Amino acid sequence: MFNPKYNLLEEQLATSGIELNGFFDGVLDFVTGGAHSRNEAAEDAEDAANDYNKKIAHEQNIYFDKLDAAEVANYNAARDHAHQTAVKDWEYGKVIHEYQFNQAVKEYEKSQTISNQQLRLNSAAQRQAISAEQGALNDAFTNFTFAHQNNLSSVQDIFAEQAIKSQSTTLASLGLNLQDASKEVDRLNIGLDSMSKISDRESLGLKVIGTGYDLEQLAISASSKDLELGSLGLDAASKNLDLKKLGLDSASKDLDLKNLGINLASKGLDKKALGFNLLSKQADKQALGFARLSKGLDRQAQNVQLQGIENKQQFGNMSIQNTIGQLLTRNALQKETAMVKSLAALGKAELGQAGKSTAKLQHAVMAELHRGLMSMDIEMSGKHKQAAIQMAELNADASLQKTQVGLNLQRIGLEEAGLDLQGNRIGIEEGLIGLQGQQIGLQQAGIGLQGQQIGLQQAGIGLQGKQIGLQQAGIGIQGQQIGLQKQGLGIQAMRVGLNRGELGIQSDRIGLEEAGLDLQGRRIDIAQASIGIERGYNTLNQIGINNAINQASRDYQYNSEVLQANMNSSMQASMINLSQINMQKQTADLNTVESRLIEPEMIPYISEPELTPEREFVKRMKATPGFVPPAQKENLFVAGVNTVSSYASLAMTGVDLYSSIGNLGAAGKAANGAAGKMLS
Repeated sequence: MFNPKYNLLEEQLATSGIELNGFFDGVLDFVTGGAHSRNEAAEDAEDAANDYNKKIAHEQNIYFDKLDAAEVANYNAARDHAHQTAVKDWEYGKVIHEYQFNQAVKEYEKSQTISNQQLRLNSAAQRQAISAEQGALNDAFTNFTFAHQNNLSSVQDIFAEQAIKSQSTTLASLGLNLQDASKEVDRLNIGLDSMSKISDRESLGLKVIGTGYDLEQLAISASSKDLELGSLGLDAASKNLDLKKLGLDSASKDLDLKNLGINLASKGLDKKALGFNLLSKQADKQALGFARLSKGLDRQAQNVQLQGIENKQQFGNMSIQNTIGQLLTRNALQKETAMVKSLAALGKAELGQAGKSTAKLQHAVMAELHRGLMSMDIEMSGKHKQAAIQMAELNADASLQKTQVGLNLQRIGLEEAGLDLQGNRIGIEEGLIGLQGQQIGLQQAGIGLQGQQIGLQQAGIGLQGKQIGLQQAGIGIQGQQIGLQKQGLGIQAMRVGLNRGELGIQSDRIGLEEAGLDLQGRRIDIAQASIGIERGYNTLNQIGINNAINQASRDYQYNSEVLQANMNSSMQASMINLSQINMQKQTADLNTVESRLIEPEMIPYISEPELTPEREFVKRMKATPGFVPPAQKENLFVAGVNTVSSYASLAMTGVDLYSSIGNLGAAGKAANGAAGKMLS
């Protein structure tokens, strides 16, 4: 750097003195004491300084032009790089935005799938509840059937018991009828005795043979008719006994039919027991169905858990990638900020005065920028490694959880296979129950055939009873004919009685004997009255039997009404429960539908990044040569006067005159030599 305050001529004169260059210069230097040479040296130094400043200014202008071009190129490169990075980040953010929207759509579709599955589960739960309610109603109907059958069996037992009592009463009545018939036979014997007394009376009334002959003949005819009537009565009693016997046989067949009915009812109970076993197996099958449904729900839960693990893994990877993207964006922005700050610092440094301190400041700015970029790259590399480790941990955890879910699904599959085996076993047991039911059905058919056989036997007994009834009707007709004949004999006896009035006195004795016979007849009447009382007792028993049967019928009717009312109440309760089940399903469906996710909408993404406005560059000011002060020249006249004065003083003293002149010449030469070097 040129220093205008530096005086080269004074330095040369102080060391080497004056050396004249040429004769004229020598004369002038001799006269002026070297002032001429010193003036020329000062002019030469001024010219050299101006030339040097121009050269430095030209080189600085060339450097500033290159620096301006480099700054524009660096700015354009940094601007293009920042724009490309922003476009890449924008495109990646757009991909992330679309991915997030697709994930939201998947979540919405998953929500729709889950809600639809929940609706199907609600329908299955409704069907299950309705099936359970139907099972309860079937149980109530079964209980009603059994209670009704029990009530009917009780009535049938009472009817059977009262029928046995009625049959006993009927048999007792038959016994009384036999006793009555025996008394009638006794009465007939008394009548025969009376007829014997009449015969005695007629033998005693020989006097009235003529009149009594007709009466006796009539009496004999009447007795004959009475005997015929008695014989017909005995035949009728025999036919009655045959009818009673047929009645007993029919009652026996009724008992056989009841026994067959009891056996048939027992088989029916066995069949119902098999039905209950079958219902139990069906309930077990339904329980297996519910267990299968539960396993299906467990499988769906595991699948949902697996989907959740996969979603968690995907969202975790997306979160890590998003974090890395944000870090990359932030790092790029930090780099861009650091570069902008460094460019600003370089611009400030370049505005200062050229020199070593400016260059050092520029190097320091560039070194700080490099260190900052290196630290950002190192930090970003560490973040990348940390994100890779987190992603590996996330994938490892997801893999373990997926393996656990797979094991759970295999376990559920084994349990479902066990449920299928149980279902097959229940199906085999149901087949065995069906075979047993068919066997019982065959036994019931055999019992029905036996009942038909007994019914045919009862029909035969009925035909025999009708035949005996026809015979009894014939006996009745014969009795009526004999009665008519007796009425004719009575008319004849009345005519004979008119003639017998004369023989009344003789018949008094016979009347007394007949009175004795009458007493015997009264005893028979008393016995028959006793039989009538016993018949009254039997009638009362029959009335009691009828009352018991009527009471049993009323109890059966009342119990049937109570059972029907209970059944109606159960049906009403089932209807209420079904209404509540439907209400619960509607509530669950409403909650499921309202809990669905709202369908996502695509939000418009931010606009594509644009280039930043171009920076306006201002060229650096052109460097101009530095100012060089004009050379300081000595006044040659004054210098000559002073030199002449000094020479005169030396001449007067005579001290070192020639050495002083030589020193002046040497100084002049030195000054000329230095000026020549500078000019070269």
